[in-house]
Amino acid sequence: MKAYQLRPGAGVAELALTRIATPQPRPHEVLIKTHAAALNYRDLMYARGNYINLADAPLVPAGDGAGEIVAVGADVTRFAVGDRVTHDQFGLGTVMSVTGSGSDAQATIDFGDERPKKLLLRYAPVEKL
Repeated sequence: MKAYQLRPGAGVAELALTRIATPQPRPHEVLIKTHAAALNYRDLMYARGNYINLADAPLVPAGDGAGEIVAVGADVTRFAVGDRVTHDQFGLGTVMSVTGSGSDAQATIDFGDERPKKLLLRYAPVEKL
């Protein structure tokens, strides 16, 4: 799969499109094809080398995103392939259902914290314009 990667302290100019192995979801994980991602201040801090406790290995920035589930782990019961979701990779690792479309990259997301599937739809639905 394709992924943009940063090394800590390398600076934003060093953001590079690379090819990495497509991850396979573990029992409590889902694989999400990313449709939209958000660059956050955390990403800038990492690029500048100011973020504490991250490995020196390249990091795929933009932990917040939305997309479509393309694979589920054996123990996942509340989501299915084809569900449109939003995720926060660097926070709680939660995945919630939304509506939307697009495509770009894939990432495995921790599914340990199961939250209500319809929570985001109730409070902040995403609509295709």
